[in-house]
Amino acid sequence: MKRLFCLGVVGLVFTSMVLVSCAPAQKTVITNSNLPSLVGRWEGWVNFGIGGGPGYMCYLDIANDTPPIQGKVTFVQLPDRFAMIFPANAKTADNSVIIDFRNAEINNQGTLIAQNGKDSIEMTYFGGEKPKIQGRFYYWATKGNFEVSKK
Repeated sequence: MKRLFCLGVVGLVFTSMVLVSCAPAQKTVITNSNLPSLVGRWEGWVNFGIGGGPGYMCYLDIANDTPPIQGKVTFVQLPDRFAMIFPANAKTADNSVIIDFRNAEINNQGTLIAQNGKDSIEMTYFGGEKPKIQGRFYYWATKGNFEVSKK
């Protein structure tokens, strides 16, 4: 009976350790003091919310560490059916789409927001051992989500 009880306790401890290690990353509030850690190239995936595929490669480049933040999001080599939606001045010869932003500011929730007319990008930072940025965008009547990691 004691052996069964001990095995049960060990099982509960193991299960709780597994659940804690699988917990979602906690949002890191962006402040002026941690902006330098965001500068540089990030790469990952963008999903336009159409279909169930894995998404398309994307880059986020952040150029400076003092507001207003400047940078760009690049959706790499999109299929023709997506690329044709975007304006010609945002596309490259290989169907990559570049969204420049020059006015991103830190909002009250500690995320970066860039807006130009109806177009907008919101970026949330998750620091820690494997930092990442999750973003939402609305650009040229197209919306989607992206997730990038520091390279």
